[in-house]
Amino acid sequence: MSLAVHIFKKDIRHLRLLLAAWLAVLIVQSFLAVFAYTSPTTDRVLSGLLDSSSLLLPLLQFVLVLAIVPLVIQDEPLVGTTAFWFTRPVSRTTLLAAKSLFILLILILLPTVIDLFSLVAHGVIPRHLAAATPGILLEKTSAVLPLWVIAALTVSFARFAIVGGLSFVGFILIAAGMFTAKLLISEDLENNMVAEGQTTGVLSALIPILLAASVVSNQYLTRKTRRSVVILLSALFVLLVIDQVSSGARPFHIPAVDRAVVNPDQVRLSLDLKTVAASDAFGFRAQPPLRKDISAKIEVRGMPAGYIAQPTLTHASIEYSDGKKAAFDGYVQQRWGQWEIDALRHALGGAEVYRPEQPGESREPLYRLLRVDESLYRSHAQAAGTFTADILLSASRHVVVARLPVRQGAKFKKQSDYFLITDVLRDPDGVRLVVREGRLELQFADLKPEEGLRPGRIFVLLNSARNQAVLPTDEHRLMSLPLFPGFSIGKTSERFQVSSTVLVFRGLKRAEKPITVDDQWLAGAQLLRLETQDLGGFSKSLRVADFRMKPE
Repeated sequence: MSLAVHIFKKDIRHLRLLLAAWLAVLIVQSFLAVFAYTSPTTDRVLSGLLDSSSLLLPLLQFVLVLAIVPLVIQDEPLVGTTAFWFTRPVSRTTLLAAKSLFILLILILLPTVIDLFSLVAHGVIPRHLAAATPGILLEKTSAVLPLWVIAALTVSFARFAIVGGLSFVGFILIAAGMFTAKLLISEDLENNMVAEGQTTGVLSALIPILLAASVVSNQYLTRKTRRSVVILLSALFVLLVIDQVSSGARPFHIPAVDRAVVNPDQVRLSLDLKTVAASDAFGFRAQPPLRKDISAKIEVRGMPAGYIAQPTLTHASIEYSDGKKAAFDGYVQQRWGQWEIDALRHALGGAEVYRPEQPGESREPLYRLLRVDESLYRSHAQAAGTFTADILLSASRHVVVARLPVRQGAKFKKQSDYFLITDVLRDPDGVRLVVREGRLELQFADLKPEEGLRPGRIFVLLNSARNQAVLPTDEHRLMSLPLFPGFSIGKTSERFQVSSTVLVFRGLKRAEKPITVDDQWLAGAQLLRLETQDLGGFSKSLRVADFRMKPE
């Protein structure tokens, strides 16, 4: 073990300049991350500098790692005529231990500690810090190990650069080719895009690490380069297969709703047949098969006050008297409806909710029910058919989680997450609020609603004295960046997401009850953050005996 430590110290001494530069970049990146949290945010130049550095510094950090890994590994080469066993009386296990010590302590644990320090400075509580640590370690390891594999199988830095570049490009091209093949096979790719679960994400990051470790161990302990290359190629093939399988279609699942909260037996569905409309279906192909999407307004009745039942997934079919029929399984396209406004009004204590109309938006949301071939649509558009559907509905409600006065610097913190108003910019007919949000994302655990801020949120300006609430006329992101954007193989968490958003609130002159967002109105107003609380799902059947794809 003493010889392994000696080699470890030698590597640090040989690469002291590169390591010093890399460590300096890590410290500067961490300092700026902390500074962004504690500094005033009204300086636009400073904000722009922080945003730019959050992208450039991680890139520079990774470039330095690209230089450090091959230099430290190839100081005792594992291939070629200069391989270490020809010139150095070092055992295989000793050298593997020495290099593992360097990779683990210097390139994995050291940056992990610095990242954890920055999370502490951002206000992350100790319990969440402990939960975030495995994900950070996983990310650092998945970034370094593939570089170690390539360095162990090449004799020089130049070979490392060539093989690494070609491998990266080749892997991307093969993955892109397999994805393109999916497009050629299935036109309904959108129906296969289901968010992957937490376990799948962890495994997709762990598997590359285990495969890379097996290649490295084989090369150090057996010195059989050909076998290592075979293992590497097999590992790449396995990764591609896993990636394609994990991104394929999986059953869409929503936990069942608590019947004590929402009783599905009391919920009734119906279609407004006057709203049935057809549109051309989108396709990825240059010359896709011509199809039509048939949509209509779905009316949901019987939900408790303040609760929403949003159609999510449909298994639908239509059959005609001549035997022609069509079936469709897929997602309906969710829309804002009057039920959303009613649920908001209930969450806000009965306040009148003013929502500006968006360009091209219909007051009545239409949901996709069917996708049929163009030929069937042409021949049966006005024919009466029997439409049946099993529709999965997602139950939810809006909950107020924070109230802030409309002033610069007002802040709300919920355990490790926070949001604050960084700017209040008055306009002749309203106000623009610049809001910054910081939200922790954990890879090995889900934060419960009471433990942090959720990604799905709604901002509302509420004047309780006047019983009026205004939704944003416009909402756009100034920036949305992870606190520590890194480079890694596999799917890892961004850990802490920091974003700045401009919320534009305007008065509505054309409303039935006009509202003016002026200084007097704002003096008694608060900025409310509401989150959508998911309650589970339930299915309802729908049958229409006289359904026409093109009403007369």
